[in-house]
Amino acid sequence: MTSPSRPRNGGRLILRVLFPLLFGLLSAGRIWGQDPSPDPLRTPPTDPARISPPAPPPPRGEHPSQPRRESVPLPRGLKKPLSGDPEGLLKVFLGVPYRTDGTVSALGGWTLWADESRVFQTPGLNCSGFLLAAARLLLGENFTLEEARRDYFQDSGKGSPWGEDWDFGLDAVLNLAGLDPPELLPEAGPTLFLNDHGRPTGLGADIHSPAFPELLASLEEGSTHFFAVSKPDRRFPAGLSYYHNGVILVSGGKALLYHATRGRGTHSLNLSDPRVLGNFRKAFPPVKNGGERRMLLARVRPRVRLPFQEGDSARPRFGRALVF
Repeated sequence: MTSPSRPRNGGRLILRVLFPLLFGLLSAGRIWGQDPSPDPLRTPPTDPARISPPAPPPPRGEHPSQPRRESVPLPRGLKKPLSGDPEGLLKVFLGVPYRTDGTVSALGGWTLWADESRVFQTPGLNCSGFLLAAARLLLGENFTLEEARRDYFQDSGKGSPWGEDWDFGLDAVLNLAGLDPPELLPEAGPTLFLNDHGRPTGLGADIHSPAFPELLASLEEGSTHFFAVSKPDRRFPAGLSYYHNGVILVSGGKALLYHATRGRGTHSLNLSDPRVLGNFRKAFPPVKNGGERRMLLARVRPRVRLPFQEGDSARPRFGRALVF
């Protein structure tokens, strides 16, 4: 004889199975019915003929994939800085070998701009990698690679009619300087200037003109500047590239340039010395057919206020903080 309670149990069993199923289908219907969010990575490139003001950078410390750490890592293998002044901080990079595409991750590992998953046990920097590593120490902010290479003018991403990354060096300087508007020398607004052919022109002073040493002599004692060098470049439809970066400090009446180059690695030059300036110009000769190599400076205000700690090439290490 069938128990009178079995129909009730069977009904409850059906409800337990069907109700969650119906609820899930209804919820999925509501989700599928929503409009997809716009993908900023698929935004069409800006028309170069109509350059608009740059988009605001992402808030410091709110990068979605790599949140800001509370301290700036000192890359593995570098000596601890002996002082917290800009010159003392930059000296820790002197002698670091040149590595094509070499940079430092936000965790302090030696890596590559194009592939942050590659980690090297030995130091190596290219010019923009040195600028990023130096900016972290000078400004006390642990910039990520994405923040440093953000397309500042939205004009050099994939599919850009001027070519991808033609102004990578300029983007890096403007992103890391972090001022709005940036303090540029020679004075120029945060915009691009087009020539008669509708292509961008190089910003800054021609390295081989009399205006260049005059610019260096005009820099204030104790000031710090990031720089980008441009040259005519047929590899890009823009006809131009910003291809070299570094830092200039003014200390004791000397314009000290720090940068990384092939063959010499990271080193410094006293451009206030006419002989050294002459050698620098030989290393950056005029481009054929009258092309100019121009240097644009962006003044920064060092704000060393965060602790520095030795980074590990494989993982962050949270001990041994150095406080200035």
